[in-house]
Amino acid sequence: MITLLRLGHRLGRDSRVTTHCGLVARAFGAGKIILSGDYDKKIVDSLKGVSEQWGGDFDVEYDKQWMKIIKRFKDEGAVVVHLTMYGIGLDEGIAGLVERLKSYDDVRAYDKLGSGFTLARAAFALAGFHPDFNGGGFQSLEEQLKAMGGGVEISMLAATPKGSGLGTSSILAATILGVLSDFAGLSWDKVEVTQRTLALEQMLTSGGGWQDQVGGVFPGIKLVKTVPGLNRSQIGLKRLPWTFPGLHRMFQSTMYCQENMVIHWTWLF
Repeated sequence: MITLLRLGHRLGRDSRVTTHCGLVARAFGAGKIILSGDYDKKIVDSLKGVSEQWGGDFDVEYDKQWMKIIKRFKDEGAVVVHLTMYGIGLDEGIAGLVERLKSYDDVRAYDKLGSGFTLARAAFALAGFHPDFNGGGFQSLEEQLKAMGGGVEISMLAATPKGSGLGTSSILAATILGVLSDFAGLSWDKVEVTQRTLALEQMLTSGGGWQDQVGGVFPGIKLVKTVPGLNRSQIGLKRLPWTFPGLHRMFQSTMYCQENMVIHWTWLF
């Protein structure tokens, strides 16, 4: 039997989404939906009413202890699949789940926009996994990695749509650079990470990286002052919410300039 576990239902906010989860699960042959999060009697009664009115075996339960539910299913040998309403199409996602970089040329291909791994390529380069950034001390990537004792594996997950305008690429780039800094002992602080994220975005030729990573690295409202070049200063105040407007675009195609103001899973072997 297929059972759907609806995580994180919020009373008064998720009625439509949770109802659709239940109706779609029933339509596709699931035998039960378990609601977790806030208890919502109206949703429980509504979904039960569908089966009572139209027939069929479809149970509706509520259980706040969702982690115990998942553990119980795993202990019973069930296959647990995590589904999300965000992300990309399944076929597209499967085709690009894994990429292996085996040479410096593979790393250098970071300026090919559209690949899901351009950020990781550029971050590896900036962290010294390319002759342009390590002084040419190694003849090959394989030699460099052997000197370090092995390969590097990075897994990336972003639950916002590509081109959402929420600064996903810059924030993800800053995260990868921070991880590589810790891994390689580069000792970059948060300011250095944001500066290198700007450089990384320019390497990608996307035109971004001027402020979004600051929002992800530092808490609060940020005032980002920029001057010609790759330097800027940050002042943190307090946080505001962001929303996805439903429009997909790159920073490069939405940037507006007026006078001096600008508005607007990788493995290494």
